[in-house]
Amino acid sequence: MIDRLKNVGHLFFHFEEEAQFHNLFWGWMLFLYISGLSLWGMFLNWGNFDFIVQDWYEITGPRLYFLKDAIMAGVLPLHMTGTSALVLLTDRFLSIPDQLLSPQVLLLKFMNPAVFVLANWLVLYTVGFAGLLVFSRNYRLSPFAATIIFLLFNFNGQIEAHLSIGHITWGGYFLFPWFVLFILELQDKKIQWRWAIKVAGLLFIIFLQGSFHQFVWGLIFLGFLVFVFPKQFWAIIMAGVFACLFSAIRIFPAILIAGNVNQEFLGGFPGAWELLLGFVQIRDPAVMVQGLVHPTYVWEYDFYLGAVGSIFLAVFGVQQWLTKSTFSVRFLIPITALLLLSLGGTYEIIRVIPLPIFDGERMTTRLLSLPLVFLILFAGVHFQNWFNQLDRRPYHYLLLLLGLGILGSDLWTHFLMWQVSSIFTLFAGQYTFNPAAWVQANYVDSLYTGMLRRGLIITGLSLVLGAGMAWFNPPVGISLHFFRNIFRRLHLFGRHI
Repeated sequence: MIDRLKNVGHLFFHFEEEAQFHNLFWGWMLFLYISGLSLWGMFLNWGNFDFIVQDWYEITGPRLYFLKDAIMAGVLPLHMTGTSALVLLTDRFLSIPDQLLSPQVLLLKFMNPAVFVLANWLVLYTVGFAGLLVFSRNYRLSPFAATIIFLLFNFNGQIEAHLSIGHITWGGYFLFPWFVLFILELQDKKIQWRWAIKVAGLLFIIFLQGSFHQFVWGLIFLGFLVFVFPKQFWAIIMAGVFACLFSAIRIFPAILIAGNVNQEFLGGFPGAWELLLGFVQIRDPAVMVQGLVHPTYVWEYDFYLGAVGSIFLAVFGVQQWLTKSTFSVRFLIPITALLLLSLGGTYEIIRVIPLPIFDGERMTTRLLSLPLVFLILFAGVHFQNWFNQLDRRPYHYLLLLLGLGILGSDLWTHFLMWQVSSIFTLFAGQYTFNPAAWVQANYVDSLYTGMLRRGLIITGLSLVLGAGMAWFNPPVGISLHFFRNIFRRLHLFGRHI
């Protein structure tokens, strides 16, 4: 019995032969998955809440009840009653880019919006967990290492704080593990059209979750990648181009409000020290009620990992990467670039580009989210490599289990402070939400519907074209002349519809 327990303990920290490892790994990952479902269910109070605080009241509730009304009436969600839930910019609902419009919104026909929020979040969590699972298998992570990246990815301060105050469109974050997996292929494979199309398709799916910001961060990341992977220059460019073409149905109607957006640019972290504090200091949501700071800064500066999680990220995500890396150091350029853009007013460099899609970032601390996911996953691999080479003693296992326990305790403290029931208790009685106020109010609007039609056609044609290129998978370079003609024809066609 003792020998069997020792063997199980050994396998928990190592990736051994499949015959030994198979049942333990899959059993443990099933346990983690169910635990994550339960924790997110608890975080959202199992869909038992009203839309009466923060963005739940101002944005999320009105938009979801409007969508539900349109779905129940069997009409397109074109025009909304009032503009307050659309940032006072328009009543054209589909012109707002950060709006959840993926197929799962049809569940609103059968659920009230609060339950839908829970169901939708669990669906996206499942997709994200599948990405972590594939990553763990590809890089031969032990159950212990997989547990660390599971906790840090799913329950860091950034994703919890944003969901807590009503940002359900942050769900596209859960697709980032797949983005990391695809990007890492640049160092291992000969990249052709299939790679470009799957990256573009992933970004399109992220956009459909209402995760407009995450979509933009992905494009910026690709933009910096072209400088460090010059041999894959055109593949990376085509990934970005097709991501925008696929997303034309969301981008075209947004053009109608581009000239009206005049929101104050808030910038990013005041300095590196404030950024570091975001990882180790719990941001107490109670200060929002007390009026001690601008409320936005509470959740926007929150990237909490706890002391153990932050040390783990610094040592294995950064130090080990730069000295004994499994991953190309070239990825340091786009990761560092997004980190720098999250500081102060650095992002103003990009905002001067006359493209509406890039000027929607007001609070640029958020850009740190994508580098954070890369570093969490890198840290898991480098930790496993380090541990495999360690001259292990029994106390090493005890110290690692102690560290995992402290990490779990730190994240649990943050979880309890930011779960929606806690936030709703803090702000109880501030607002009264009226679902009946948010119904469809469609009217004839040829400019708006014309942009929607153009966007839909471009999206449809691009998806067909992209599917064909992914199927035949030719080298990217020899296809560019052909595509120049295709894009010219699409442009001329768009001007006449």
